[in-house]
Amino acid sequence: MVNKLLLTCWLLVGSVAGISAQIGLNANYFKNPEDSWYITSTEGQPEHPVLDNGYAIGVNYWFRLKNYRVEFLPELSIGFAETEWNGANNNNQITFKHTAANFFFNTQVYLFDIKGDCNCPTFSKEGPTFEKGLFLFLSPGVTLLNTKASRETETADDQAVSLSIGGGIGMDFGVSDFLTITPLLGVRYFPDANLPALETIQSWIEPGDQIVAAESLLQYFAGLRLSVRFDYDKRRRW
Repeated sequence: MVNKLLLTCWLLVGSVAGISAQIGLNANYFKNPEDSWYITSTEGQPEHPVLDNGYAIGVNYWFRLKNYRVEFLPELSIGFAETEWNGANNNNQITFKHTAANFFFNTQVYLFDIKGDCNCPTFSKEGPTFEKGLFLFLSPGVTLLNTKASRETETADDQAVSLSIGGGIGMDFGVSDFLTITPLLGVRYFPDANLPALETIQSWIEPGDQIVAAESLLQYFAGLRLSVRFDYDKRRRW
């Protein structure tokens, strides 16, 4: 199911990118708190996360308001995380593989250059780099999370959909009129984050052990985005 959704998303983004030629590529590393989803044991073992840290890659399409520097970057991305749990005495190894298909509607506000009058990349704007490049962003989104847990000859495979809201800070560094590099720092909150295949996985672990799954999830991330404006030279000639 996730693979089919991702294929459809990539085809749609490819079509949009081909028409507009205003695209971005991004990658980020995300960190999940250890006390969100974890296995607790009565054998004196430390708590072990079910959802570990991971990474994501994605693409986005860019557009903005005409008279103010409020920019919109709808994004499609895919994230990966994997961890293993060996159980008491290392006799019950379970492998967890999580794949997330995401749609995020990123909105960037350049507080120190809100009335920037140039519909052009950061590199072409007049003024200090800090003022024209710093922005805050808000990012509502939806995630389809697929969890695949396996042990020996058994496999559990399930999906769950979660809404989220993210936010943070970023800084544009214009390399040229056509290329901008943007580091990002942020958090994402899932108010209703479901762990797929929870009941099946719970039945696999030893008596007395328990999977603890928080109803909500706060995720931290750091990322880097490359923005390419193939259309800028054409706009400038107009």
